[in-house]
Amino acid sequence: MTDKQFDSFRQYSLRFLVEEGQLFQRAKPGMPPRRVIWDQNEQKDIMSQHHDESGHRGKKGSYKKVGLRYWWQRLCRDVEKWVKTCEECQKRSPIQVMEELHPTLDNPLWQRVGLDVVYMPLNDGFSKIVAIREYLSG
Repeated sequence: MTDKQFDSFRQYSLRFLVEEGQLFQRAKPGMPPRRVIWDQNEQKDIMSQHHDESGHRGKKGSYKKVGLRYWWQRLCRDVEKWVKTCEECQKRSPIQVMEELHPTLDNPLWQRVGLDVVYMPLNDGFSKIVAIREYLSG
């Protein structure tokens, strides 16, 4: 390791401290240090627990809650990914993805047919809704 690399490493290592056998990242003045988490399963448990506890507050709320106590590389990306896969958050989201309207050209009868299948929770023995539409006659 060159002297320049060693100085760079030393500067980086000053951002961390060890307390009672645990590695922590130093925080801004007035803030508590954040525990460094390496285990991916523990990271998932932490995100799940704090996200569910906070009432599914989305990416920013969940990141604030987790980011105050813990640190790992790509923490923000992992929390964002976690929230995107949360069913409750998708249902509550004010942002609804809308597809642009596409003009349909007149086609001969039964030339163009649309089919939609929606998977639903099991209810009275049924778990799917199937909708079919012929474009010319509707």
